[in-house]
This record gives sequence, structure tokens and C-alpha cells, in this order.
Amino acid sequence: MLFKEFVSKVRRVDEALLLGALVLALVLLLAFQLQQASNNREKLKGIPTVGSSGFVASWKDTFRFLFHSKDIIEKGYRKYHGSVFKVPLLDKWMIAVSGVEKINDIRKSSPGQLYSLDATSDLLQMDYTIGRDVFADPYHIGVVRNALTRNIATCFADVADEIQEVFNDNIPMTEDWMNVPIYERTLQIVCRASNRMFVVLPLCRTQEYIKLNINFTVNVFACAHIINLFPSFLKPVAGFLLTPRRRALAKAEKFLGQTIRERLHKEDVHGNDWPGKPQQNDLLFWLLDATNGNKERRDVQDLITRILLLNLGAIHTTSMVFQTAVYALAAHPEYVEILRTEVESAIANEGWTKAAVGRMDRLDSFLKEAQRLYGDLGVFSVRRTARKDFIFSDGTVVPAGSQIAVAALSTHLDEENYEDPLQFKPWRFSEKRKQEGEGNHQQIVIPSLDYLLFGIGRSACPGRFFAVNMLKTLMAHVILNFDVKIDCIDQFFTHQASNQRRDVFFRKWAGVP
Repeated sequence: MLFKEFVSKVRRVDEALLLGALVLALVLLLAFQLQQASNNREKLKGIPTVGSSGFVASWKDTFRFLFHSKDIIEKGYRKYHGSVFKVPLLDKWMIAVSGVEKINDIRKSSPGQLYSLDATSDLLQMDYTIGRDVFADPYHIGVVRNALTRNIATCFADVADEIQEVFNDNIPMTEDWMNVPIYERTLQIVCRASNRMFVVLPLCRTQEYIKLNINFTVNVFACAHIINLFPSFLKPVAGFLLTPRRRALAKAEKFLGQTIRERLHKEDVHGNDWPGKPQQNDLLFWLLDATNGNKERRDVQDLITRILLLNLGAIHTTSMVFQTAVYALAAHPEYVEILRTEVESAIANEGWTKAAVGRMDRLDSFLKEAQRLYGDLGVFSVRRTARKDFIFSDGTVVPAGSQIAVAALSTHLDEENYEDPLQFKPWRFSEKRKQEGEGNHQQIVIPSLDYLLFGIGRSACPGRFFAVNMLKTLMAHVILNFDVKIDCIDQFFTHQASNQRRDVFFRKWAGVP
């Protein structure tokens, strides 16, 4: 009896302690947010706000932004066009930039002033989702910019072969219309085609490996979004509990670990040019070559992490742009024959090569216009973190530690940048290329102040040449082999395509033997 009374008292005490701890945690959280809000309001008082700058009202605006970000940014873009404004996020103020003059200020900035990797790390919560080591020494960016880009032509036949095979497995040619869940199939297609150049055969066709990379990509973005909902002092806890990294590394170790260890061992024994060294053109071997004897870089888990990270980059952007382009092709069948003629002519002149893809100017323009009007990679692009106080050309000061980003969707739909911006004009950019002095400047792969898919300046996406070559090759395959259509075309024109998750109907083009 006494023991039961004792247990009952302990439980009551435990419950009281738990309740007290929860109340204390909420009080501390509120105090922290109040202090942060007060500090940030004072630092950013010179930058206008879309909504309210007050603590309570700005919190209401924060939750509005979660669901109505496009409308809020568009409102700020129209009201403060050519300048900067701020919007409240859960853990910070985001300073939004509008107008080509301000965008050019960002382009001209140095990494010591505005740093893109800081902002990317914060967006993806890389300390928890991927690991801080790849951010501290991002040598893989140089590998992508140099070795990967240089070998696109060399590896083209292999990648084209993989595209043929992955389409046969995921969207086979049929005489009747086939309903295709394009989002899921696009992830499979892009992941396999990319990995033909990342890790080659047979691993690029191993379904468990493909599933691992797709799931890691999806989980990183999902977990980063959740972690970003927490205040900074709770993010380590949330990150530890939610990170997809540990499980992904353990699975990837089964596929890549032994190959990496064998290569490192032979280099340790025989040097870099060891007897029997395979002359493979793939990303894994280029990363290994770039370790240059650096002990930290020659860590197996570090190398595997970089393969996962580069898969994430390839899968996320390329899949969304390809999906948008397929939607646009299905919604605008009147342009298919023109594109088909161009693709056939390019291949007739150059063979099925990178050079042929380079001749597909109208396809390039179609891709670029589809992404400009229908694409949705987010309301923000060109994210930067101010490493020191940054002064725009009009004298606006952004305090050190602040985050800025360009209002990308609004920029792409700005009538000052594009004539009839709400109309789909597939040859908008290929026609501009014919003008004197334009040359290749209108290609989708070339960064510009009014087209922000791949960023701007020295921080523009290093893998954009690989991505564009992949996108044009994928689209050329679709155009030469399929008819495509979607239902409810009228609804398509009112939404960003990549957000719709609608199915696409495919059937074999009548011209295919």
C-alpha cells in the first residue's frame, strides 16, 4: 500500500515536472523569438516590409506566406519594383530583390560580401541533412564544372543509350494512349540517365540504387523544410531526429564502398597511375582523382556523400524542368511538327551526338520559354547570405547575416523584361538569337539578369551544361518517338506546371517504324 502511494506521488511529481518543463520551454521559445524579432526589426528597419513589421502581426504574415508566397512576393514586387523589400519567414526575414539593376549588384558581388553556399546550406539545412564537411570543402563543384562538363560529348552515346532503355522500361511505346504518372516516371528517367555518367553500368540500372538516390533527394528537401520551421536553438535536435543522411549513407555504402576502397588502396600502393587502372569516364572516378592525396577527401563516407549530393542536384532541377517541358509540349501540340523537323535535321547532319543537340535552337527556346512561364522552382532564386554589410547601388544597406534572394517568378513575368509575358511564345529566344550581337546569349544555359533558372554570375549552377544537354536529349527522344497530350488544358494555363502532378498521356508517334 505504501509502495503504491509512493509510485502515485512520483507519477504526480513527474507529470508536474513534465508540464513545468513544457511551459518553461514555451516561455523560453517565446522569449527567444521576441528577442530575435526585436533585434532583426531594428537592423532591417530601413527596408520596407510586405505586411507588418510588428511582432504579432508579422507572425500572422509568416503563416500567410507559407500558403500564399507567390501572391505576397508579387505584391511586393509591384509595389517596390527596382528595389528591395522584406517578408517574414518563421526563423528570419527574407530580403527580396527586384529589378535588373539590383540583380546586377548581386552578380557583381564577391563571395566575401554575398555567399551563395551559406544560403544554400541554410535552405537545405545541410549541417543535418547532408553533412557540413561537403560544405566546408566543396571541391566537387570544381569536378562538375570541369571534368563532368568536358566529358559530356565523350559520354553522350552512353547517356543516349540509357535514355532509350529507361524509356522502354518506364514509358514503353504503345499504339493506344497510355496514362503516365509523369512525376514518378520523370524521377526514374532522370536518375538513371544521370547515373549512366555518374557511376556507369551496371549500377545505374540497379533499382535499389536508383530508389536510394530518389528517396534521398525527396527526403532532404522534406526534412529541410521541417527543420526550417524550428528556431535555431532547436534545429540540432530536429536535425538529429529527422536527418535522412545516416540511413542513406549506410545503403549507399553497399553499392559504392568496396569500389572506392579498392581504388584508394591501389593508389596508396602504386600511386595515381597504377597498373591496370580503368580509364572510366564517370563522376565517381573524377571525384577520386580530385582528392589529390588529401586525407579528408579520401574518406569513403565523404566521397559517398558527394555522390548523393550531386545526384540530388541532378534529380531535383532536371526532373522539374523536364516535367514542365513535357506538360508544355502536351498543352501546345501545334508546335510539335516544327520541333520534330528541327530534331530530325540536326541528327541527319551531325548524327546522334552532342553536336546535334547543340543545333536544336528552337528546342532550346521551347525549353527556356516553358520554364519561364510555367515552371515553378520556387518564388525565390539566387539566394545569398551577407557575410558583411552589403550596400546596393542605390545606397540600401543589408546588414551582415541577412539573407537575400531574387523574386524569380515575378522577374520571369515582368513586362519590362518580356513582351507579352503571360503569353507562351516558344520561339521567343531563338528569334532573339538572330538579332545582331545576341549570338548564344539567349540560350537557356547562359545566365542572364532576367532569366534565373540556373542563377547568375560566378555562382551560377556549375552543372547547367550537363543538365541542359540532358534535358534537350530527353525532349528530343520524346519528340521523335511519342505523341503526348493532357486533359483539362484550360486549367493547365492557370498554374505553374510542375506543381500540378497531373498525368500525361503518351502513345507511339505514327512515324516510328
